[in-house]
Amino acid sequence: MSDLTMYDPQPIPPQQQRFRWTFSLGTLLMLMLGVGIALAWWLDRQQFNARLRKIEQMYEPQVQTAWGAVEILGKPDDASGLMGKSWCPQTASAADWIEVTYDQAVAATSIDIYETYSPGYVTEVLVTDGNGTVTSIWKGTDPLKPPPAIPALGPAISEPTPELTPEPPAADTDPTTVGPTTSIPPTLAPVPRTGVFNVAILPSIKSVQRVTIHVDTTGQNVWPCIDAVALKTATGDVWPTRAACSSVYGGGSLSATNKKGGWASWW
Repeated sequence: MSDLTMYDPQPIPPQQQRFRWTFSLGTLLMLMLGVGIALAWWLDRQQFNARLRKIEQMYEPQVQTAWGAVEILGKPDDASGLMGKSWCPQTASAADWIEVTYDQAVAATSIDIYETYSPGYVTEVLVTDGNGTVTSIWKGTDPLKPPPAIPALGPAISEPTPELTPEPPAADTDPTTVGPTTSIPPTLAPVPRTGVFNVAILPSIKSVQRVTIHVDTTGQNVWPCIDAVALKTATGDVWPTRAACSSVYGGGSLSATNKKGGWASWW
């Protein structure tokens, strides 16, 4: 009998089984319920936000866009003084100012101030050159200011004048309507006036980039509106692109950049 080598083979390990997700019908229903609840909450939230925005718009104060600082930018476009296309200060008996800035400093010989509605109440004009130096180039009585009324002989006859107008009319409305609710007969409607005040620039001022205009109607009860401010140069008129002011009739913005489309493109 020969020697036989006994061979003991190693046991083969069982194959590893892959992990598999198993879903029961109950798990699937719970997942669908969770997605439905989340979707319902999101839709309700969107509706709530929409309702909230509507409520905010109902109680949000309405800001008047006419007479704002933006209306003094660009070329004049308020020939009647009643279109709301001019800057107008907040009150009719106060001192105010408005400042316009040009894209770059330019050599100018004079300034044209287009006054509307109640011209004649500019009290001082200052310019700022390209280096930031501020110079007062004019101060005094506006030449456009209407002369005082001459007392008539005999019984006094009271006639309304533009200087006694309680407030400027709303933009794009019947010029015989003053303010939001007060109406006056057409025969007694104030006659709007406009005019151009030309202010010479001193020869020593080599460039102008900013113009500041002060107006004062204290005790006069009028609105000194300004439509545009042009720099007169050898190559033509230059118009401002930025503005800032002390107040605005109707609660509009106290500053503006560039001319808004709207009326300027329709004129």
